[in-house]
Order: sequence, then structure tokens, then C-alpha cells
Amino acid sequence: NGASTFTMGGNTAFNGAYTFTGTLTGPTSVIFPLTGTLATTSANVGTAVLHKFTTSGNYTPSSGMVYCIVHVTGGGGGGGGTKAIASAGNSGAGGGGSGSTSWAVYSAADIGVSQAFTIGAGGIAGTVLGSTGGTGGASVFGALITTTGGLGGTGCTQSAALQYIAGGAGGAAGTGSGQNNPGSPGSPGFSLGSASVSGNSGSGSGAPSFYQGGGAGVFAPNSGIAGTAPGSGGSGSASTSASSLGGGTGAPGYITVLEFIVT
Repeated sequence: NGASTFTMGGNTAFNGAYTFTGTLTGPTSVIFPLTGTLATTSANVGTAVLHKFTTSGNYTPSSGMVYCIVHVTGGGGGGGGTKAIASAGNSGAGGGGSGSTSWAVYSAADIGVSQAFTIGAGGIAGTVLGSTGGTGGASVFGALITTTGGLGGTGCTQSAALQYIAGGAGGAAGTGSGQNNPGSPGSPGFSLGSASVSGNSGSGSGAPSFYQGGGAGVFAPNSGIAGTAPGSGGSGSASTSASSLGGGTGAPGYITVLEFIVT
């Protein structure tokens, strides 16, 4: 009749009248008989909470968190810039690559008291001098997950009868105990014309990230367009002989933590 501790394994049967009071933790399945009366005075209730992070900081688990899914994306690369070309020349720059994405499931013990995290910055845009866009920053979640940023699109400072200007590579696959996916490359820009032959040019589009949203490519004369979705690349600019234009910036990275809580 006193307090006691016991462990149930396999199939456990209770016969006759009895009263049981306890706390169920972790994955638990209870099968009750088809006859008789079941009185429930309390029960564990599971809830899910999604945390979204766009700036660097610290993640502290909610009370009762049992496990969580951590999703991390690196910053996107910036689009290349274009320089005005003499006479009838045209130039089109490449689009920036997208950041890599990793996700994994972690227990409360894995997370501990808290985890510091960093949101990768978006890559800077290429300038009106035809420079290459900047590489996106790495997004990091403690020592558990590290992702990489996308590379910037190549800038363009000259024109030829036909040329393609490379887009930036996607961020290399990151590290983590779950799924690690690389980013996507930006599209190349193109030029159709030279100092003596009129033509047109178009820029490469920024690569979409896991969340889509890369900057759209443009025709001359237009500046590049910034990436819109987290971790996406900015597009390159496209210029004529009378214009020098900058690319679009890459979008910053992103981190989400989906908590599963038992109260």
C-alpha cells in the first residue's frame, strides 16, 4: 500500500479493481479493456510551436520541449554589376547563387539550456564598375548545424558578339546530423553586341533557395533585382553603352525551430 516504482515491458495486465496515478513521458501507448469504467483525471497534452529567426541571437527551448526540428538556410549571393561599354556595346552580368539548407531532429538533451545561432547575411550587389557580387554569409546553429552562402554572380566589363557571363555557384552542402542540401547556381548573363555591332543584353536571374524567390533577370538597361525569399540570390544587371548599373543583393539566411512540447 506504500509508494512503489515499477517498469512495465511488453504486455502488462491489471486484474480486478485498481487505481493508477502517474506521468507518461515519451512515446507511450496505453490500451484499456473494452468493459468497465475509465475515469481520467489528467493527461499529457502535446503542442507544437514554430520559432522563426531572421536576426542572430540565442534559442532557448520552451518549457516541456521534448524534441524539435531545426531548419537552417545560408545567405544568397549578390548579382553581378555591369559597366558601360563604349559605342554600341552591351553587357549582362550573372545572377547570384542560393545558400545551402540543412535540417535535423534534436532532443531536449541535444539542445541543452540554449544554442547561439547566426543568420548569414545576403551577398552585396556587384557595382556599376562591373564587379562580381558578394558571397552570402554562413548560417550556423550552435555546433549542431552549419550552412554556407551562395556565391555572387560574375560582373561584366566588356562586350563581344556573343558571350555568357557565369552565375554564382550555390552554397556547398552544410553539416548536420540530418539532411544537408547544397544551394542552386545563379543563371548566366548574356551579351549580344560589340563596339561595332548593336545588340541587346540580359542578366542572369538569382537562384531560388529552399524557399524559392530568386531575383528575376532583366534586359538592358536595368539594375539587378534583390532576392526575395530567404537565402535566394540577387539577379545581375544589364547595361548599354550609355549605362552602368549595379546588381541585386542576395537575401539573408533563415532559421526555424519547430518545437514539440509535452505539458
